[in-house]
Amino acid sequence: MRKISQVRAQLRAAWVSMMLAACGGHGPSSPEATALERSIDQELGKRFGVEVVTRCPPLVPTCSANLSDGTTLPIFVNGGEWRVIGMVVVSDVLEDYVRAELADLGAMQGVRCAPRVRRVEPDERIECGLAQGGKAFITVHVDGSTAVELALDAAAARARSEPESRDLAKASHALENAASGDDEDDDDEHPR
Repeated sequence: MRKISQVRAQLRAAWVSMMLAACGGHGPSSPEATALERSIDQELGKRFGVEVVTRCPPLVPTCSANLSDGTTLPIFVNGGEWRVIGMVVVSDVLEDYVRAELADLGAMQGVRCAPRVRRVEPDERIECGLAQGGKAFITVHVDGSTAVELALDAAAARARSEPESRDLAKASHALENAASGDDEDDDDEHPR
């Protein structure tokens, strides 16, 4: 009887460990992590300077890379090759960019763009806080270029953060493009 209960306990332990492996129940660099998962963990960890734990479900072409700061990045896998889906920006780069713009204006101050690593959509607007109460608004375009708008005054920053003012900013940008002769499709978006 004792042998049967020992065998059952061993089978149960083996089953639990198989289920944990199938569900991605492993940590960074554990023996259960696949070579692909370890490769992604190491490369993204080196690139972003944070601990990464990647999960790649069997027979699915996407993995999920979970960064220690809470960010989750979708990963497309094709054979042994992989890439992050979408654009990723690191706040250090954004903050350096805004500091340089502020220096050009003679308005040096601290800049904080959080979270440190973020996935962004093309033309998504990112808000960064300025130490003296203002904000920087950065747009990252699909080609990787950026545009920055600085609102040094706290009241102006709050106003530019409101959804209505974002719509006004888009309309203003469309008018600028129309005035410069770059008004393709503007008639559809802004009826006269």
